[in-house]
Amino acid sequence: DKTPAPPPVPEDTLSAGWTKKTISPGSTVSDVYFTNNNTGFAVSSSSIFKTTNGGNDWQKIYQTFSPLVNIGMSNDNHAVFVDNNNNKIFATKNGGLSFDSTRLTDSNIEDVYCVNSNVAYAIGQNLWKSGDGGITWSKVFTFSSSQNYKSLQFINEETGWVINSNGLFKTIDSGFSWEEVNTAGSF
Repeated sequence: DKTPAPPPVPEDTLSAGWTKKTISPGSTVSDVYFTNNNTGFAVSSSSIFKTTNGGNDWQKIYQTFSPLVNIGMSNDNHAVFVDNNNNKIFATKNGGLSFDSTRLTDSNIEDVYCVNSNVAYAIGQNLWKSGDGGITWSKVFTFSSSQNYKSLQFINEETGWVINSNGLFKTIDSGFSWEEVNTAGSF
């Protein structure tokens, strides 16, 4: 009587090809964003970092005094960064050589999305829109829920989605109106 062979041990595919990189000792990286295989930005508890060699090396290019939580990019030169403690948005249009900053009158800006190098959206209790790459912002919509919206995604300037713990919402008019999307489960 033959005993069947034990099943093969699955290969750990998560560690295959991954290398741990320390961007800034002692700080916590909260977001990373790449526009291609080489160029990307990362944000930590007080700094913005950039890589031009696929993440092998990182250079600190901007120091803040508050944690940054999110990055949106449209190309190698244009990036927008969110500081949700101070409701500040930092934007660069020249790959991080210089930055503009704007403070929004909102609570807990959580996410930013760049549709292109001019149009960007930011989300907190309100939806904000920039037409100049993140330098100036206009409030587009105030959500009725007391919960902040945590994430947003747009496929063009008109059509996008936001999410909070109550559900997923869609706009087809640049954020001026929203309709809840019917989903099978809760968020």
